[in-house]
Amino acid sequence: MDGWFLESVQQAQPTPVETTPPRLWEAEVITLVERSIVVFEQLGGLDERDQLLFKDIVRSNLLTASSGLLPGAPTDEELTLGDAWLEVFQQVLPRSQFCAAGKLVARAYRDEFGEEPPRRQQFVDGAPRQVKSYRRSWLIETLKRFRTQLTGG
Repeated sequence: MDGWFLESVQQAQPTPVETTPPRLWEAEVITLVERSIVVFEQLGGLDERDQLLFKDIVRSNLLTASSGLLPGAPTDEELTLGDAWLEVFQQVLPRSQFCAAGKLVARAYRDEFGEEPPRRQQFVDGAPRQVKSYRRSWLIETLKRFRTQLTGG
């Protein structure tokens, strides 16, 4: 073989291959949850926290899969105040501000929509609680709109 060919092969750097992790479709996630529940039952059963977690996973995936085609299914993802705060401000909502922020957002929701914000069950401090839940886009915009008032800066 020619020397230039061997040199070019030896010096050639492999091209990195970009791979994305495989995406599980909503139906696959629900099937995985069903299988997981069977395993949990074999290990002694599901506690209240496990049931709520699986219920939330299935609910989120059903709403995503339906893309708003089910009657009454929202087309915008739901989000709690704590999750939205983390997304907007890149930090966990401090306990000292949680109550004031929650009241401000709930008041803004009532002013805009003329009704109480919807609630869903979520584990808070180790116990199931009813927490207010908002449309993601609305909540993110509301936090940005009240940024100065909420962060004091």
